[in-house]
Amino acid sequence: MVEADKPAGGAKVTLIPDGASLQRRMDLFRNTLADQNGNFNLDEIVPGSYKIFA
Repeated sequence: MVEADKPAGGAKVTLIPDGASLQRRMDLFRNTLADQNGNFNLDEIVPGSYKIFA
């Protein structure tokens, strides 16, 4: 459980392409973990529309 307004260190962050046809392209998906301060970095993202989840 994460307290409100506190960083979610160790949270899994997932980026997925927005659009049914692009969701079949596994090369467009990205995953990473947030550091202890809740910061994360995703590299080599192809331009387009995405949804992000943590």
